[in-house]
Amino acid sequence: MAPTLAMSVTGVQVVHLLGRAGPLAYLLAGAAVLLIGFGFARLSAAFSHAGSVYAFVGKTLGPGAGLAAT
Repeated sequence: MAPTLAMSVTGVQVVHLLGRAGPLAYLLAGAAVLLIGFGFARLSAAFSHAGSVYAFVGKTLGPGAGLAAT
């Protein structure tokens, strides 16, 4: 019940708070998620490591930044 309830209530609440800008907010958030996914795809092609965010950031920016990213 919880996943279905979250999907059915979320859109109504956003439209209530933002009005007609609700769909635009979803489009902008979707674009941001696509950019993040593209970054993860590029990093996973460059580094064959199973550490996700810590491994990717640690390999590119250093272990301290990797720890801060987790």
